[in-house]
Amino acid sequence: MIKVRLVEVEGDPEEVLKVRQLFGAVSEYVERPNGTSESREIPSVGLHNGGSISVDGVLRVLTRRALHSNIKKVLKVLLQAPKGVRSEELAKAVGIDRAQLAGVLGAFGRRIANTPGWPVGAHLIEVRRDENDRKRYHLPSLVRSALEKMDL
Repeated sequence: MIKVRLVEVEGDPEEVLKVRQLFGAVSEYVERPNGTSESREIPSVGLHNGGSISVDGVLRVLTRRALHSNIKKVLKVLLQAPKGVRSEELAKAVGIDRAQLAGVLGAFGRRIANTPGWPVGAHLIEVRRDENDRKRYHLPSLVRSALEKMDL
């Protein structure tokens, strides 16, 4: 197994652009039947944490392997809650306790982190604080758009 701990790239902007896809940039490589090819950037939306994602990238995370029934339930609940949901409410709606919810979200985080090409630090579920300083789980609009294309 290869492990990369730190990568430093030196070069002018054009040179750096040539290698960015190797380090998590979201791009698409298209090979045509006539033997020519093209690489282009997929339109994406920046997140508060500095990563960027696309609908296609979200769909890749969600469809590369079958989703566990509990994460499907979590995503359905969040999809129906535009103002977000507190962890207690989310766990209750899914039918599990908060410790099990933490495990479900942790496993989902590992799925995201281990999806090839996924930007480091980008999340599908955001945690925000409400007016009472309580954590609420939210789906970014781009993730909502991707989920609406799926049959959960």
